[in-house]
Amino acid sequence: MITALLVAGVHSSGAFGGHQLDVISSSQPTTIVEPFNRTAYPKEYPIIDIAKENNKVASLIDEIAESKHLEFDWNGYDSDAPNSFSMKLAEWILLETPRYKIPDRVAPSAQGGIGMFFYSDQKYADIECFNSGEILGTTVTGNGEPDIWSITPNSEGFRSSLERIKKYLAP
Repeated sequence: MITALLVAGVHSSGAFGGHQLDVISSSQPTTIVEPFNRTAYPKEYPIIDIAKENNKVASLIDEIAESKHLEFDWNGYDSDAPNSFSMKLAEWILLETPRYKIPDRVAPSAQGGIGMFFYSDQKYADIECFNSGEILGTTVTGNGEPDIWSITPNSEGFRSSLERIKKYLAP
């Protein structure tokens, strides 16, 4: 078993967001293990089993993978294409969504990265994983003022943001 944050073709270590990050990759089936604090959260995510259990999540992960073919100015507005790090962060978040709310769609972000979008009547929420590693969550109703927050790049940060979105979008 390889512990990884699923970044293809990379093996590196370094600080990210104040956390130590070890990234290992393999072309073999991969299991994600909490890369920032393995002792506090040892739960493993077998990506193949999760994809089999939830076709919607698997489909969204496939859509993210299609973004690897994009190049600079992919949308005609000088936007950077998503990098492998933002794509893998988005995949990691998607693996958490079956417990909360699965996004209605995913798409490249015009700001460089991957966006996950949630809709319910007049309510809207999103999570954007930027190429820089920054992750932001947003909720907004109709034409109201958006509520935007920073998401810590770990399981706890992902779960609390997904719970926040789930509660916000609830009828």
